[in-house]
Amino acid sequence: MSWTRRLRSLIPRFSKLFMEISESLIIVILAVLCGVAFSILIKDLISINIYSPVTELQLVFTELFTIIILIELLRTFVRVFESAKHSVEEFLEVGIIILVREVALGALMKEPTHMLMASGGALLLALAILVMRRKSS
Repeated sequence: MSWTRRLRSLIPRFSKLFMEISESLIIVILAVLCGVAFSILIKDLISINIYSPVTELQLVFTELFTIIILIELLRTFVRVFESAKHSVEEFLEVGIIILVREVALGALMKEPTHMLMASGGALLLALAILVMRRKSS
């Protein structure tokens, strides 16, 4: 067997190993980020009182949605890592959650154009998921 054939047979094995290590590393990093975000949120919740300005409440709201996004990303990566099939649909769902966060932030900051753009993006992603599900069934 020539060295080029051996090299060709090794490439798929190493690429699969690289992908598994990368996915595991992403899952660990997301879990650590969730823990850090939770600790920051708890610290900020403790410091809020009835006389806190609205900007502090907006900050807590933003942190809460960031945690939701991180948890959803973590759940998606774990699900993709456990199954052999890699689906774009799960990542589209995360995109919808991110855009819903942007809609809520636009409402808090009273920016209608920001809300409309994020709402339009969420609708487009929802439409993409609908098309993918109809196509697969």
